[in-house]
Amino acid sequence: MKKLYKLHFLILPQSAQGKNLRTLFPTKIWRDMSNEVRKYHYCVGCGKYFENISDLEAHEEWTFKYNKQKLIGIYPLCKMCHFTVHAGRAEHLGKTDLILEHYCLVNNVSKKRAKKDLKKAWCIFYTKNNYKYKLKITEKKAWNKINKFLKEEEKILNEDID
Repeated sequence: MKKLYKLHFLILPQSAQGKNLRTLFPTKIWRDMSNEVRKYHYCVGCGKYFENISDLEAHEEWTFKYNKQKLIGIYPLCKMCHFTVHAGRAEHLGKTDLILEHYCLVNNVSKKRAKKDLKKAWCIFYTKNNYKYKLKITEKKAWNKINKFLKEEEKILNEDID
């Protein structure tokens, strides 16, 4: 059985780097989307509550298939979890040990496991990097992903109250 982790390492293919909702949509629309995702004040990675939503970032999760970059969802992550997820950037900045430590802490795994998972993320990057991905998404589809996430969160919150 595959173990589910709260955080995963992600290294975007080069043709997808810089192609995201923030760059695709006008600033006000992206700001509204980001604020909506972060409105519950907690990080879905480490689970910490943050008084100020500016301590959280909206993370976009994508799949890359058949030369298409497709949005799966948008989630709130604290700055450290978001930095950890974007392992390629962290490694480029020489912060590998920092993200490995955070990955271990959040996922309750050994450093050996974290290094293995990071190596696997690089293998996936090199495979996916052989293709040029096209990003086509409408504002409506992006909002649908946000609303799906929020409905799931409201359901969880209501279960906790009952």
